[in-house]
Amino acid sequence: MLARNVAIRAITGSDYPEDREIALALEPNEILRVLLVFAETEKSNPLAARLEREQLLALFYEQILPQRLVQIDTICYGVTRASIAEQVRKAKGYHIVHWSGHGNHDSLLLQGEEKNRISGAGLVELFQQAGGFVPKLVFLSACHSGAFFNAGEIIRANATSKRANTQVRPYENGDECRGEPMCSPDISPDISSKDLPASIANKQGYTSTALALLTAGVSQVVAMRYSVSDAYARQLAVLFYQHLLAEQYNADSALATARSQLLDDSKIGAIEHTTPLLFGQDRWVLEAVKKRNTAQLRPRYPDRRFQELLKDEQYGFKARTHFVGRSRELTRLNQDWLSASESPVVLIQGLAGLG
Repeated sequence: MLARNVAIRAITGSDYPEDREIALALEPNEILRVLLVFAETEKSNPLAARLEREQLLALFYEQILPQRLVQIDTICYGVTRASIAEQVRKAKGYHIVHWSGHGNHDSLLLQGEEKNRISGAGLVELFQQAGGFVPKLVFLSACHSGAFFNAGEIIRANATSKRANTQVRPYENGDECRGEPMCSPDISPDISSKDLPASIANKQGYTSTALALLTAGVSQVVAMRYSVSDAYARQLAVLFYQHLLAEQYNADSALATARSQLLDDSKIGAIEHTTPLLFGQDRWVLEAVKKRNTAQLRPRYPDRRFQELLKDEQYGFKARTHFVGRSRELTRLNQDWLSASESPVVLIQGLAGLG
């Protein structure tokens, strides 16, 4: 018997809604589209984003695309409003969005632009303005994206700060974290004492990035209530998408099964297992067409002679699975050159630890 999640559901009427399972209605031969977003900020602690990206891509290319009509796209090294909009325009929308990065309880942090905060509602609006549709499922691998704050907590936080003669401030670049045990959310700059009447007037009085996504029309959101380590977030995401798309579980069961599997890992703290929350009304089954995505698999596995060249250590081209850091340089390379060229080619080569 599968374990169950803590599911957050909005009940607007007097009757409790029916707990039902709904299949995503795709057109014949329509591709189920998935977008992976990896947003590191320049002054924040580096995330193992490349390792997470490579492990997720390996899962999709090895287990999902050979048997399901799924399209996988990524954005990294320059996650701006413009780059997101351009990707959505090219794909004409995404059914699933995976966001990995830093966050506050009411916003996600972008990478590569000055105004680096975007709310859940702002993200959905960005998708719609770019000609896409509202995603059915969003996975927020970001600290405090599923945290709860209500008007009472805001009042107490402001009162405490006044007694201590301190200022309640939001995160600044360098304060955000994903995986530090002392990481805790501050009150957003958008929710101050002057905004309390509006907060109190709100029906539920709660705010979070996940709830903002639900309010904007996203059907289901997986979000992190507390701080989460890179290792746990990465393993949870890989197992979740394996069950969701390779094995065709509904989102509720996919998350519950992934969490249950990680319980056996002695290196994971008990608090991390309580961090993922599922937000949404129904249990969605994002069933893709049972057909091999040959078009996307072909570039991944090029000519056999070229594959043999990549395996040969003497040429130094072997993939480095643990390459981390250099986020600022790679972001600049991507934004200033790669994105401006129609046929970019880049080779990054150097001594171990210096490349």
